[in-house]
Amino acid sequence: MNELQTRIVEIFEDSPDMIFGFTDISYSDFGEEFKSGLVFAVPYTQQLSLNNYNEKAFHEGILGAKDRLEVKVGEIENVLKKDGIRYYVPEVAQKDDGRFRAEFSFKDAAASAGVGWFGKNDVIITEKYGPRVRLSAILIDYDFEYGKAYEKCMCPPDCDKCVEVCPAHALLNVRWKLGMGRDDIIDISRCNKVRSAFMDKLGRWGACALCLASCPYGKG
Repeated sequence: MNELQTRIVEIFEDSPDMIFGFTDISYSDFGEEFKSGLVFAVPYTQQLSLNNYNEKAFHEGILGAKDRLEVKVGEIENVLKKDGIRYYVPEVAQKDDGRFRAEFSFKDAAASAGVGWFGKNDVIITEKYGPRVRLSAILIDYDFEYGKAYEKCMCPPDCDKCVEVCPAHALLNVRWKLGMGRDDIIDISRCNKVRSAFMDKLGRWGACALCLASCPYGKG
């Protein structure tokens, strides 16, 4: 582990609940500009299950994780700026162009870095928190030691709780493996149609998270 990687790892010592990893991003559209990606998962402040799930609590849990994430990104940026290392923090938002894709997939990076794997709900599942995390990534023009990538879904083969609970019937009950695309796992148009219906309730996109709350991993 080089000196820069050591200093970045040290930044996470005061946040032992966060999960992070480094990955090669040559597979991505940013591969010619940046050598590596640092991806990390911040647990929602409320780890909800179906027993205590409600949209307001889910929203508050996301906001709490978002605040912590932004602080951590700022700490890492300070180190990179001090050393004059080129970096970029990708946008979180998806493009509303019918394909609903972000400029850089945090989920692909998380699987590649060993942070988690894709569940049947097309969401990254972590051992500790299940899918109840907010992801972020920083693209860095620097070489690091990389984590061991997940290459297949690690969920129990007979678990389909997220599939059964989906109000849009958008999940295709497919176990992910490396090389699969999003459309192999989920009908994203059906998913977003139902999720957008919650906008009138909370004034924001994507309030439905039943497929997260139902996951046995990290069950609150």
